[in-house]
Amino acid sequence: MSFSAPHALPYPDGVFFDFDGTLVDSRDFLLSAHNHVRDVYSLPHFSKAEFEKMLASTTREVYARLYGKDAERAKKILFGYINDHQDTHLNVIEGAPDTLDFFAREGVTLGVVSNKDQDSLDSAINHLGWRHYFQTSIGAGAAANGKPYPDPLFLAMAKAGIPRARVDHVWMVGDHEADILCADAAGAAGILVEFGPRSHEILRVCTPRLVIPEIRALCSALRSPVL
Repeated sequence: MSFSAPHALPYPDGVFFDFDGTLVDSRDFLLSAHNHVRDVYSLPHFSKAEFEKMLASTTREVYARLYGKDAERAKKILFGYINDHQDTHLNVIEGAPDTLDFFAREGVTLGVVSNKDQDSLDSAINHLGWRHYFQTSIGAGAAANGKPYPDPLFLAMAKAGIPRARVDHVWMVGDHEADILCADAAGAAGILVEFGPRSHEILRVCTPRLVIPEIRALCSALRSPVL
């Protein structure tokens, strides 16, 4: 799939990024972390396909369903593993730093809206030295509901000083249907970064305002907004 055009994107008051899979390639590591929990409970490992489906919901929601009354302990095991190992598994996606640099130079307000645990998200951002890029970072549990609900995007906007009435001038960038559905529910412009083979499946359940083949292509979208 190529860069979709023409696109009806407003010049953004703010651009909010998903984290895992959009700025950082951590899918294999996160799958290993969830399967570590499965090992602790002597349960079968998740396949990659099963893991991809889990990404549409927060860990809190998924673990409540999977582990019931033991959900809190299971989450502690998961986040303990992530926090102990993630700094050596943060593979920055090619073009992500250049893209963040470009938008920062343009003076665009930036933030992160993720279903990742808040402490793990902040630790990862700090480890990468990216804190100066982002006005805010919203992780799981910060809002009443996670993506695909609009709550975390609205919260990010509020913390970044963007009025909700300007949501139609906000971009939400991600690689998963939860990101695009979150944008749609809020009234923002959802932008899908087409990294993997699931793109066609994602497009069956949501309609992004724009599809780009790689994160660095987002810079061209800023250069040529039509609204």
